[in-house]
Amino acid sequence: MEDNTRRQLASHLKGHWNGELVNSLEDILKIITKLKLGIRCSGGTDDDLRRIFSEEGLNMRIADLIMSSHQTSLESYKVVIDYRQTLLEMAENGNYSWNLIEQELSEKFSSIKGVGQQEVELFLVDFNKTITAKEALEILNQIDLEPARIEHLLAFGASYSWFEAQFIIVCLGSYYICDGGNRCHPHLSSILDGQRMLGSTNCVRIYGYEKCKFLALKKAEN
Repeated sequence: MEDNTRRQLASHLKGHWNGELVNSLEDILKIITKLKLGIRCSGGTDDDLRRIFSEEGLNMRIADLIMSSHQTSLESYKVVIDYRQTLLEMAENGNYSWNLIEQELSEKFSSIKGVGQQEVELFLVDFNKTITAKEALEILNQIDLEPARIEHLLAFGASYSWFEAQFIIVCLGSYYICDGGNRCHPHLSSILDGQRMLGSTNCVRIYGYEKCKFLALKKAEN
């Protein structure tokens, strides 16, 4: 597509697009260039790009594809929580290289409730977008889930030890008030040398990172 033709097309689109979505002609040109490159890499031509004007519903299929990347996805995992163990014993089962329980925080998460051994279905929730802790809690509530607590996180880490090498696993159901009055929640992650870490970080700094996933479970029946 010639530059002049591309600019005419972008100018036409700008007249129909809300400025809140695309703020400048330059943005529109970049979008069109990206589409053109993708079509060319798939064996298409400029005529295929122009189909967005002539083929009914094509624009909506493109929009659906873009928005599908933001949809919340769930993965289900079973774990057994042994409430006969202390938090320190639960943490030791995970063989972490650095462990917040051993450092200074056992008293901050000392209140856990449960009896004996219990099998629990946990969900690893991926929001597929940048999100705050508050927004994550609101969405979990909407889909009838509640945030996992530290005992759930510890059981998950002991059973599925490879996950945190791929992303940070956040537990919003347990927290303590840290510096600045913010909530700090426990999470599992992998530090630079590949060693596993059970840590706790200020949600203002960490949550919303693309590599975060959130641990949850079904709401308790009243």
